[in-house]
Amino acid sequence: MTAVTTTPPRDDTSRAFRAALPHLAPFLAVLAAALLLPLVGNDYWALIGTRMAIYWVLVSGLNLVVGFAGHLAIGYVALLTLGAYTTSVLVAGNVMPPLPVFAALPIAACVGAVFGVIVGLPALRLRTFYFAMSTLGFATIVTQIALAWQSVTGGGIGIAGPEFPAPFNTAWGFYFLCMAIAAFTTWISANIARSRFGRALIALRDAEVAAEATGISKPNMLIAIFLLAGALAAVAGGLFASLQTYITPDAFTFDLSILFFIAILIGGRGSILGPMLGTIILTILPEIAAPLAAWSTFLYAVLLLAMTFVGIKSYEYHDKFVHYEITLKDGKFADGHMVENKLKREGTNYTGYVVISGHEVADKKELYDLHSHKARPHHELKIDGAQILKMDNYGPWHNTYTAIYFTLTGLHALHVIGGAIVITYLWFTAGRMWKTGREQFTNRIEVSGLFWHFVDLVWIFLFPVLYLL
Repeated sequence: MTAVTTTPPRDDTSRAFRAALPHLAPFLAVLAAALLLPLVGNDYWALIGTRMAIYWVLVSGLNLVVGFAGHLAIGYVALLTLGAYTTSVLVAGNVMPPLPVFAALPIAACVGAVFGVIVGLPALRLRTFYFAMSTLGFATIVTQIALAWQSVTGGGIGIAGPEFPAPFNTAWGFYFLCMAIAAFTTWISANIARSRFGRALIALRDAEVAAEATGISKPNMLIAIFLLAGALAAVAGGLFASLQTYITPDAFTFDLSILFFIAILIGGRGSILGPMLGTIILTILPEIAAPLAAWSTFLYAVLLLAMTFVGIKSYEYHDKFVHYEITLKDGKFADGHMVENKLKREGTNYTGYVVISGHEVADKKELYDLHSHKARPHHELKIDGAQILKMDNYGPWHNTYTAIYFTLTGLHALHVIGGAIVITYLWFTAGRMWKTGREQFTNRIEVSGLFWHFVDLVWIFLFPVLYLL
């Protein structure tokens, strides 16, 4: 008699959790660090941590507008201002009987949602920098109203921020409240990003005409996302007003707009974790670089340019390292981007298969003919491992062309690093040496200038020579 064994049903829940764990791990690490901060920090770090959480509440909504919908909303400090003043005015009772802060905050969120849609309406017609200018214009209008409406906002004198009741009226109590709200907004934005709604936003961002042709309504999508982003920005404003204890229009500077925008650029579009880490870095950075506070706007601009450069280069590097050239045993060549790699190497032979998106040619010279390469359509090619003689990607070792590319990138990086070293050296020695030895300082400027010109000269000559090779 043969024994019959039954296979237990697979636990789909545990398998799904294991699959999601690598994505959740970074968020859990950030949450653990936030929970451990009270054990190692004082009230000063409670203030910094609270500011991080408040900024992230705003950035989590703005990220859906900029990172997922693809609209350059630079002036979102206006909605932060609106939320701060709405909450403060309602709690102070300047226009109606005073309200509790927990009642004023949802009202501020509703006001922010309405004005978020008003700010977003031009996005139905405007794109890129034109829309960015319209958001900056709205920020200017809000600031001027706050200054002029003295009977309500206090004008240039300002108004007291709302105070939360116990146990949120202490530094650490308010910290945990802001962290809880930040965790909630993270959950909301992550769910939206992974939903059909998030994928529809990405489709509108990358191929608007094609997305609308499939039935995605651009007005409905944008109104909904601006509604949410405006509400979150207003909530962040109410929390920010409480953190500041007293607010004036000067508290809502253009630097804040730049900080929110750069935080998203650092993290990369289409990401939740990246902008969160960008917000944390940009909040801590001014505290670490306090001696350079006067240069904060300049440093933000430099950081923006540096991240743009790194982002472009990382995309180019990734493109080259997933771009493969395959030499086949029949003398033909295949070239394209990796789609699926199931190859196993056994000595000099391959087993399994590989799928690339590219094309197959009979002559290797055709791979480097840019005109025919551009015109030739790409197809998914499934190649058996037994047919493959050699396969490698377009890293610096691949051929002379990619070696020159990586050499140029390295020289460019050295050029930028050299300039940064010279500028940093002059910054940190200028004040002291100008007082003690002006002639010596002048000599060092001349030497630094000569060094910089030498680096420029080498770069100017090497670039065309290596490029033409």
